[in-house]
Amino acid sequence: MAEQVKRVPTSVLTGLIDVAHERRHELICQQFPDNDEGDALCRVRDRRVGRIDRLIELVEREAVVCNYDALAAEVERLKSTIDGMNAKHWELVNAHASLRAKLAERDAHPVRALGQEAYSTLVGMVEFCLERRVRMGMDEGFKSFEPEDEHDFVKELRGFVALAAHRQANPNGS
Repeated sequence: MAEQVKRVPTSVLTGLIDVAHERRHELICQQFPDNDEGDALCRVRDRRVGRIDRLIELVEREAVVCNYDALAAEVERLKSTIDGMNAKHWELVNAHASLRAKLAERDAHPVRALGQEAYSTLVGMVEFCLERRVRMGMDEGFKSFEPEDEHDFVKELRGFVALAAHRQANPNGS
């Protein structure tokens, strides 16, 4: 029949280690006279310190064994956390790739490919059409005349002209 080994609680082991360290420190700090009797006492002290060191080593080893189950559970918890973080990482990588593709598509728009002079001319043409309501359709760009409410495309064009004017006034993007 296998004998069950009872483990000492980790808190008791750490307390024992602390007491052993304190006793070791007390022994090392003892002063002895500088004679044969003092030398003999130093040898006794050194043997005691050696025994305490071995005791500390054994207790620390036992504390590690006692904590094995807790450490194994912590390792499993950390593994699951890492797995979750990996999944989140790839989710973010895919989202980032999707956003980059959308930005590339947006930046590939023909208006963005225009040179400065062509862009300035385009802005002037849009502004001219907005001011004179040219090429806005039969309703001249209005959803309703009472009250005057413009179609969304007209609002977008006005925003385009305003943004172009802002960029021209602040070429550094400030």
